[in-house]
Amino acid sequence: MDVLDRDKPLSQCLIWPLIEKFYGESGPEAWAQTPYYPTSNAFIADTYAELTLAFLRDRLPELRRDEPIYCVELASGLGAFALLFWRALERKRAEDSALAALDLRYVLTDFTEKNLEHWWADPQLRAEIERGVLDSALYWPERDTQITLRKSGAVLSTETLANPLIVIANYFFDSIRHDFFQAESGTLREALPIIWRDYGHANLPPRLDQLHFTDAYRDIDTQRYYAQPRWNAVLEHYRTTLSEASFLFPIGALTVLDRLWSLTKGRFFLLAADKGFHTEVAMHGHYATPYTPHTGSFSYAVNFHALARYVDNLGGRSWSAHENSSLTTFVATSDVGPSEALSRAAWHYLQENDVIKNSFALAELLSATTPKSDADPASLLRIGIACVELSRFDSFVFASCGEYLQKGLAVCPREVRAALRVLLARVEANLSPLVLGAQDAYGWLRYLYFHLDQLDDCLRVSAAAVALFGPNHDDAFYRGAVAEARGDRAGARVYFGQALEHDPSSEITRTRLALLG
Repeated sequence: MDVLDRDKPLSQCLIWPLIEKFYGESGPEAWAQTPYYPTSNAFIADTYAELTLAFLRDRLPELRRDEPIYCVELASGLGAFALLFWRALERKRAEDSALAALDLRYVLTDFTEKNLEHWWADPQLRAEIERGVLDSALYWPERDTQITLRKSGAVLSTETLANPLIVIANYFFDSIRHDFFQAESGTLREALPIIWRDYGHANLPPRLDQLHFTDAYRDIDTQRYYAQPRWNAVLEHYRTTLSEASFLFPIGALTVLDRLWSLTKGRFFLLAADKGFHTEVAMHGHYATPYTPHTGSFSYAVNFHALARYVDNLGGRSWSAHENSSLTTFVATSDVGPSEALSRAAWHYLQENDVIKNSFALAELLSATTPKSDADPASLLRIGIACVELSRFDSFVFASCGEYLQKGLAVCPREVRAALRVLLARVEANLSPLVLGAQDAYGWLRYLYFHLDQLDDCLRVSAAAVALFGPNHDDAFYRGAVAEARGDRAGARVYFGQALEHDPSSEITRTRLALLG
């Protein structure tokens, strides 16, 4: 056994510098190994937009109309969420003149320069940055006391922020520092994990996937454990209420909330989605310090129950989705203030319907099923349209429904075709090369536009796909099909020939070319 670390709380162990190194060195490549779709999709963006507008409606009387209102996304990663959220927010607030008049700005942040370079290289993000509604910043929320915007040069600080700060933290709190405790009969014990690896790896730099944990524990005084009395108040609550329990304590997230409190003078609105739990029921029983590495990284279930008690201690208010260990949502405002609109929206989206969790389950279902061969085409069409609409026109869900829409198109009546055209336009408005399913979504848009006789739209979408993903068989095939539909037989032959160069085995292309002579 090669012992690498011991006699330290979990939050001080070597795993945290290792995960920072992974994300810092990998930049956008980290997301080829780390799932991001659950918190970067159209339905979570739509829900966040509704909650944000509800918060702003409540705060309208106190907002400075002559100053910007900033929405800062922590650990933006690929930047896939930003465009989805911003488009939903702009579309919805345009319907309310008071909200439409507000000067809203969106800021993507991360701690590694590689991600900032990636956002600037993306044409859609760059267009919004150049328009002045999006900006970016190198920002480490656990350490930095201000945010300096890269494009505008503006500095967001205690002195300059005139309005409340809207903060988005998706898939972030799970991978910053946690401690681990066990409770038993009025006593709390801190975990001091012994971290080791097999001797065969000795003399090599440690890797997260090689590490093993063996637990050791020590009793603590909850009144003096942390330097922050409010954190200790939450620990003391657990000591007095939990009889036999184990729980993670999200000190990274608590540090971020402390810094946000200082930065905004106690005026911020937080939206967070992560794997986590909201109730003490999830803490019952004794178990070992959790540690499950992914490829290159790891993550912990976020104790949103602790965050909620902390927000309560600040005098704020929070709302949570139903208990769900794989994906759950937490919304908090640091001051209670008027909250009628926000309370109604939080209840509707997080508790009454739990839109985010249920829409993600819909995406999982569609990715695992295909339409039955003997199903009624009209029923398949209705299912496909309903699923895409329920997902708020999400690209991945749309691509998963492509076969449903394809099979139903032949029996599609005129009025449904009109609705389908609107659906396609909404899906296209959400499209970005950064979102999951983008390439497949472009392919289905091209197919459906062609079969709805929207030939110009077919060519436009095809050109956009080629610009993003490069030329392929389908692009050339549909260019040929459009040329043939318009009576340009010579052009059709050229394009079908190009399609065969990409895929010589395509029988349908060979047949179409032969029919042209």
